[in-house]
Amino acid sequence: MEGHSSRRSETEYKAIADELIRWYIRSQRDLPWRRDKDPYRVWISEIMLQQTRVEAVVNYFHRFMDRYPTVTALAGANEQDVLKAWEGLGYYSRARNLHRAAKEIVSRYGGGFPHTLTEIRSLPGIGPYTAGAIASIAYNLPTPAVDGNVLRVMARIDAIETDILLPAVKKEITERVSMMYIPGKANPLTQGLMELGALVCITGAPRCETCPVPEYCRAYQRGRQEALPVRSPRQKQKISRLCAGLIRGEGGILIAQRPETGMLANLWEFPLVERGRSKQQIVESFREKYGIEIRSMEKAGHVRHVFTHRIWEVDVYRGSGTGDPGQCRIVSLQELDSYPMPNVFQKMKEFL
Repeated sequence: MEGHSSRRSETEYKAIADELIRWYIRSQRDLPWRRDKDPYRVWISEIMLQQTRVEAVVNYFHRFMDRYPTVTALAGANEQDVLKAWEGLGYYSRARNLHRAAKEIVSRYGGGFPHTLTEIRSLPGIGPYTAGAIASIAYNLPTPAVDGNVLRVMARIDAIETDILLPAVKKEITERVSMMYIPGKANPLTQGLMELGALVCITGAPRCETCPVPEYCRAYQRGRQEALPVRSPRQKQKISRLCAGLIRGEGGILIAQRPETGMLANLWEFPLVERGRSKQQIVESFREKYGIEIRSMEKAGHVRHVFTHRIWEVDVYRGSGTGDPGQCRIVSLQELDSYPMPNVFQKMKEFL
C-alpha cells in the first residue's frame, strides 16, 4: 500500500518483541491491575483507561473494585449506583455497558469470565482492542490489542507514512503486531507495547534516548520520529450555548433525570435549556421543558465544559420556583451528592 513502509520478516518482528519484553519486565509501572491476571480486573481497568489518563484511573479503580469486587457483585448492582461509582470518569456509556456485560456474564457463563476472543468480543461495550487486551493480558493468548499508543509505536518503528486512522492502515498494523508474538509471552508483549507508547514513544517529541529498540526504529534512523505518525485532523468541536437553573423549591433543589438514550443518558442534571436572548425566554424554556414555574432568577456564573466532540458554554442561574413532579425531583443539598451527576453539573454546585 502506498505510504506504507514494507513489512519486516517475522524473525525481525520477534527480535523487536524480545527486546521490548525484556525492557517491560524491568521498567513497568506498578499499577494495581497488573498485580494479577484476573480477567475481571483487567477488563475494568481497560474500560476505565479508554479516553482517561492512568494517573486519573488508579483511585477510581481501587474504589470501584472495593465496591464491586466480582462480576457477580457488579451484575447485581443498581445501574444508578454503578453510575455514581463511575462519577467523574466521564464517558458514562462505558459504565452502562460494563453493567450490561456483567449481567450477560452471569446469565451466559455463570459468573465466570469467558475465555475465548470471540466470547469476550460479543459482550456489550467490548471492541477489538479491549477484547485483544483482555485475551492477551489475562489468558496469554496471541491477540493484538491495537490502540492509539500501539498505532503510534508501530508507525514509528516501521516508518509508516500513511494516516494511521484509516481502517486499512490499522488492519495492516494489527497484522504486523500479530507477527511479534512469541509463544507464552503475549501478556508482556501487549503490555510492553502499551507501556512504550505511554512512557517513551509519546505524542510529539518521543524520548528516543530511553527507547529499548532504537536500532530497529526506521523513523528514528531517518529522523522522522517527530513527524510520525500521520493523523487526519480532528473535526472542530461544536459549541452549544446553554442555561442551567439552580432552582430552589419547597425543601430542596430541583434536579431532573436525563433521557435513557443519547448523551449522558440516565444521569441527573440541573434543569438545562438552550440559551435564550432574554431572561424571559429562558424562563419560558424551563416551563416548556420541565414544567418549572420560576418565581425569581438571577445569573450566578458560567461553566465551560469540553467533551470529545462538543463544548458546552453554560450560563448558570440561581432562583426559586416549583417544578412538575413528573419531570423534576426536589432533593436536599445533603441528598444531592447521592445522585450520579456528570462533571459539567458538579462544577455548578459551587454556585449553590
